[in-house]
Amino acid sequence: MPAITVAMPAYNAETHIKTAMENALSQTFSDFELLTVNDGSQDRTKEAIKRIAEGDRRVVLLSRADNQGVAVARRSLAENARGEYVFWLDADDRMEPDALEALSSAAKEKDADIVFFGEAKHERKGLTRRSYCPPDDLSRLIKHALKRNAVSMRPFIKTSLLRRCVIPPTNYGEDMALAIQGAVLAGKRAGLPRFLYHYNYNPRSICHAVRSQARNQRDLIAALEWTGAFLMERGYMELAEIAFKEMRRVFTPHGAAITEGGLTPITKCDTWISCITACSLKQP
Repeated sequence: MPAITVAMPAYNAETHIKTAMENALSQTFSDFELLTVNDGSQDRTKEAIKRIAEGDRRVVLLSRADNQGVAVARRSLAENARGEYVFWLDADDRMEPDALEALSSAAKEKDADIVFFGEAKHERKGLTRRSYCPPDDLSRLIKHALKRNAVSMRPFIKTSLLRRCVIPPTNYGEDMALAIQGAVLAGKRAGLPRFLYHYNYNPRSICHAVRSQARNQRDLIAALEWTGAFLMERGYMELAEIAFKEMRRVFTPHGAAITEGGLTPITKCDTWISCITACSLKQP
């Protein structure tokens, strides 16, 4: 069995997946599998993966006839991962050449279930946002994740822990929800203050495919609500309230496009926050 599974969802990625896969396969650490899901691509993504797999046995291809979205793709990767740890890598992103070696060493040194590290998001017009939060303070880590929910956050996570987490049925914001679950459920957390992951903006990526801005916002609101409910269940009332307030903030400029009958997200936010207040008042 490989030590690590590099998990890569892909949709219509033929123009850039070769670069991402070669970046992974040239790592200084070699004991890993590159597990890919072709999520119903309409181009030649599947063929591109197959060509690389012919020259490297570490490449494993899963393929779907229809595009089911990034959440389903991630669940499939989590279920089929054979490595002790999982490293998420999108088909248009890259990691530092020694990323897997550094993360494997950090995990072993701390006997950690999950390792958080720095990430750089390269946006349009040459802008770059870098982010890292030490994981020793759980409250601060979760606040950090909630406040930057639109930015990728994909910790190096033990496969057994990943399978205890629930990937919410959203195609936007699921990284944030998964990272927070992993942080809460982990027995031991570790941090590596290096920017090992490079996230590249790509409007054709799996999470942006045939999607309107309003749909992305709906999914992000759903992910925040799901995360808030998870934190409430675990007794993190203050953090849950932050999740619901962030949900309200995301909703405000997009309300007309997002409301689809029944309770609006604003009403749901206020209802959740009222529940938190009521629970807090009952505590001695």
